[in-house]
Amino acid sequence: MTKFVDFELNLEYQKPENLSLSPKFKATSYYIWAAEFGDAQAYYNLAYLLQQGYQIGGQLSQSELEIPADVTQDNDKLLMYMFEKCEQLEQELSEDTEGKIFTPCFLARHNWMLSAFARKYQTEIRVVSICVFLIAMTTLCYVSSHYRGRYIANSYLLQSV
Repeated sequence: MTKFVDFELNLEYQKPENLSLSPKFKATSYYIWAAEFGDAQAYYNLAYLLQQGYQIGGQLSQSELEIPADVTQDNDKLLMYMFEKCEQLEQELSEDTEGKIFTPCFLARHNWMLSAFARKYQTEIRVVSICVFLIAMTTLCYVSSHYRGRYIANSYLLQSV
């Protein structure tokens, strides 16, 4: 909580410089500035900008966030780093330390991991789903044709009794 209070107190004195550029650059500068104070929401917003396709690696490498240089070169690695850092900061601020809590950063990170998996194995997923569908339909047809005669025979036996 102290980090947020420091962030509020220093708001007037340490604003990001070079804000005569585009609004996207301004927003990124403010998010980086807030992330330097340890704000989890700022990390989440930076990750969101990355997801939307903005290139912010250059600005991040010039900041004081201590992000490894190899991470800033690859958007996927940078996105995962941002979500992990956001999740870490959210867990530090939360009082529940017993188990994993489902924070927005946790959910966003796992959503990104699943979508990356789906993009990577798109063809394999389609082939497996078609195979599962065909096996299910074949089984259903077999079971329905196999038990159809027994059901009709049993209904006649019940009517005659």
